[in-house]
Amino acid sequence: ALLHNLPAAEETNVQAGEEIVKKGATGATMFCILEGTVDCTNIGTGEVQMRDLVLRQGEYFGERALLRDQFRAADVRARTACVLLKVDRRRVEARLGPVAALLDANLRRRVLSSVEVLGKLTEEERRRCADLFATKSYEAGEVIVRQGDVGDAFYVLRRGRARVEVGSERRVVGSLEPGNYFGEMALLGDDARTASVVADHDCECAVLARAPFVEAFGSLQRICARADGDDGGPRAPPWPRHELTPVATVKGAFGDVSIVAAPDGVKY
Repeated sequence: ALLHNLPAAEETNVQAGEEIVKKGATGATMFCILEGTVDCTNIGTGEVQMRDLVLRQGEYFGERALLRDQFRAADVRARTACVLLKVDRRRVEARLGPVAALLDANLRRRVLSSVEVLGKLTEEERRRCADLFATKSYEAGEVIVRQGDVGDAFYVLRRGRARVEVGSERRVVGSLEPGNYFGEMALLGDDARTASVVADHDCECAVLARAPFVEAFGSLQRICARADGDDGGPRAPPWPRHELTPVATVKGAFGDVSIVAAPDGVKY
């Protein structure tokens, strides 16, 4: 509704199979899908590529064009005939405050949906997970993560550019641009970082630490082990009773409910 009410918004019709956005092209327009379905392919910049996405009515793409001048980071083509709402950055800059916050949250959710180890999170869990990110800034030349250190957080690059280095000779093996992510395996456990990431320019990252993630959802290993279709709802703890530690008792109309902590710190 916010985007539809902007004076910069304009409806346009697109035929099935028509190219809407070309990767690498510059753009200042965002698109919201009013009707139809589009395919987003070849997603990503630098060395990091994301899984293809299918977007439907109510979703949008090209949102980074509202924040800054950037090359398009994906190819977008209409799967069906579509009605799109086009929003031009040059006419909405005065309203970028609330729009920027909305788009940033959407970027985090999109990244979460493309990370393989987070593939079993439900849509609702992704929305909740996106709220757990903190923002951290790094100066040019600063090490964001260091090879060999124990990882405890997952990063999404929001602004700036960074390089990926390995070995004592600091050999550069990749580059990262806004929208790219790294360090996702730290959500699984205390493995050492396999590479360093160094800010090429002043950078800003959205950072998801493992501790609040586990507090909110339980261990990622257990999430990865879910059967397809599992909605992530409440379940009995998969631990022997003698390994559970009582932490609280809740009195209810039909009796008391015990809250216990499992050995991995998850509460049930």
